[in-house]
Amino acid sequence: MRLPPLLGTITILQAIVGSAAFAQAPMSQPHNVVLFVADGLRFRMVDDQTAATMAAIARDGVSPRNSHALFPTFTMANASGMASGHLLGDTGDFSNTIYAGFEVPGAGSSLTPFLESDVVLGDVDEHFGGNNLDEATILKLARDKGYSTASIGKIGPALIFDPTERSGNQTILVDDATGSPKGIPLSAEVSGRLQTANLPLAAPSRGENGTCCRCSRTATSPSCWYFGLVIPTAASIIKATA
Repeated sequence: MRLPPLLGTITILQAIVGSAAFAQAPMSQPHNVVLFVADGLRFRMVDDQTAATMAAIARDGVSPRNSHALFPTFTMANASGMASGHLLGDTGDFSNTIYAGFEVPGAGSSLTPFLESDVVLGDVDEHFGGNNLDEATILKLARDKGYSTASIGKIGPALIFDPTERSGNQTILVDDATGSPKGIPLSAEVSGRLQTANLPLAAPSRGENGTCCRCSRTATSPSCWYFGLVIPTAASIIKATA
C-alpha cells in the first residue's frame, strides 16, 4: 500500500521533517513536496523572461535567495550536504573522487573511486558500516515520517539522498543507470505505472549534443532526458502515489 503524501526530490531541502510545527499541524489533505535544484544554475538567471514557469514556481514556493556551494563544481560533495544538512567534515565526501582506504570492487579495485556510481556508492556504504555518510539523509527521515519518497536526477547525487535504500520499494530512484544492471531497480508498481504512461523503463544514453526540437540537443542528451523522461516520470509518479 502506498503512503499518502510523496516527497519527490531532484535535490534538497534541509529542515522540513524535524520541525515540531510540521509534525503537529493537522492537514485537511496531504500535500506533495517537490525539491528541485538545477546544478550550476545561478539564482539570478531565473526570471520571467528566461524561465517563466520556474520563476513562478519559485515565487509560489520556497526558493533560497543566498545559497552557496560547499565545494564549487564538486557534485557529490555538495549533494552530501544537501542530502544530510551536514558539512563535509561530518560526511567525509570532500570530492567526487575520494581515498577510500580499500580496494573498491565497483571501481575496478581502485583505492580512489569515482563516487558518481550507484555500484560504487553501494560498495563504499557496505565497507563503512552500511552508511558512508554516517548521517541521516532527508529522504530517510521523510520515509520514517510516513512519506513516500522519490529521488530523480543525475547518477550519484540522486542516490545519495537515500543511499541505504537500494531495493527500489521504499524510495523510487530514477537516474542514468535506471533499467541497467548497475542501477537501483524500479519496483513492480512503478514499472507498471511507467508502462501505463508509455514511458520507458530504462534511462537512455546521454548521446552527443546535436539538434532537438525542444532544446537544440539530441533526444538522448541529459536535457532531453530530464524534460522528456524524468519530468513526466516524476509527474506520473507523484500523481499516482499522492
